[in-house]
Amino acid sequence: MKGLQQAMELPWVARSWERYVRPAVDAVLTRGQLDRDSEYVAMRSMLGTPNGPVIDLGCGPGLFLKKLVRDLPNVSVIGVDISRPMIEEAMAQFRELQLAADFVRAEAPPLPFLNACLGGVLASGMVHFVEDLGGLLNEARRALKPRGKFVASTYDSSGPAKKLHQSAGLFPRSEDELKRAAESAGFIKFERIRTGPVMVWSAELP
Repeated sequence: MKGLQQAMELPWVARSWERYVRPAVDAVLTRGQLDRDSEYVAMRSMLGTPNGPVIDLGCGPGLFLKKLVRDLPNVSVIGVDISRPMIEEAMAQFRELQLAADFVRAEAPPLPFLNACLGGVLASGMVHFVEDLGGLLNEARRALKPRGKFVASTYDSSGPAKKLHQSAGLFPRSEDELKRAAESAGFIKFERIRTGPVMVWSAELP
């Protein structure tokens, strides 16, 4: 969805992303009622107790990042996003709330982190924008410590709707496709939870 990705570079879109733009986009993609609180609770539960820094991949203006900082007071939390306005909006909100986190502007894959340095990678609502999921998971495997987790949320679209979304530049995948991709990248212990139209899934390094 190239037009949407370009729109994310607009400051007004970043400011209104979580309240207006993302709910509208998600409603079009899933045709269902989303519950962000349940999505975060599921992702946080799957993450467990990380043994190193955690990145929020595609952090946007920082909705989940703020929750992570509060839930993980002794863990370094890093927001990663390709959009400069999104990063700037997140930083402004963090300053206003007097919260501390680091931010990196980068496209994924690759991941701009050293080998075996992360305790967890969270990716809320972004893997269906990534064509090279295998490349992303391979990069996560490289950057994660042993027992580190990759936790993501996406939507599952099949049949004619899947082809329509693919023609729009999106990459929805089924549970089986996600599991195979994770296992091909060397992850184990694939798990998933469905919360409304959203599928939250995780995989762990040995």
